Amino acid sequence: QPKKEGTTIESYFDWFAKLPEQNITAHSHNIVQVEPGVWINNAWVNWTWVGNPGLTARMTFIFRETPEGSCIFELHSSALPSSPEERRLRGSLSSMVAPGRPALPSSFAELAASAGTETWMDAVVNRSDPQAVAQLFCEDAVLVATAGVGLRKQTLSTDGWGKPKEQGTTIGSYFDWFAKLPQQKIVRSHFNIVEVAPNVLVNNAWVDWKWEGNPGLTARMAFVYRVSPEGTCLFELHSSQLPEN
Repeated sequence: QPKKEGTTIESYFDWFAKLPEQNITAHSHNIVQVEPGVWINNAWVNWTWVGNPGLTARMTFIFRETPEGSCIFELHSSALPSSPEERRLRGSLSSMVAPGRPALPSSFAELAASAGTETWMDAVVNRSDPQAVAQLFCEDAVLVATAGVGLRKQTLSTDGWGKPKEQGTTIGSYFDWFAKLPQQKIVRSHFNIVEVAPNVLVNNAWVDWKWEGNPGLTARMAFVYRVSPEGTCLFELHSSQLPEN
């Protein structure tokens, strides 16, 4: 559904860039190449301003290189969870997400991203199969999870500041917990698929979830897909809870 006229990237920064006495107290870059010409920086940033004693932001910058130069294609920013995973995922469902299933894709590229996301949802919610979920990710994939507090990969993880997390902290181990939440259900979802490059796609999915003990929350899920002759794999997923205001 369209937002009111004048709601743009620039209008957001008309507010955010003018927060009083902003200060970045620490930051760490975590840069990976998706494909030639497409880079992702999962930056960890400590921020303060008047009225805010400090927060850590997880900022996924997707950069696209062209002959004219480099530009930010997408930015997904979310606050670092401050509590353990099992106590983090609480909230309310959004009233702004259109009901029903996603619209049908209009191209082969969109079909690949749509099918990949539907397969991920099925593995998590219907089959509750952590191994099947992990196998959808590329070998060099990155997970920035809603309830996670670091950068997870297939065989190792860091805390976002360059320090390794304990052995066994991987993409698979996150879904050992998340894919087994009792009585999971996706109430509704909406896909927003865009092409970054001919072989890189992003699906910014809005998803309403429910499970036992949680009345419901809306997740913003940026699925970054890499398409190759061997098939499509999930290069990165940055998921975060929709802010309440």
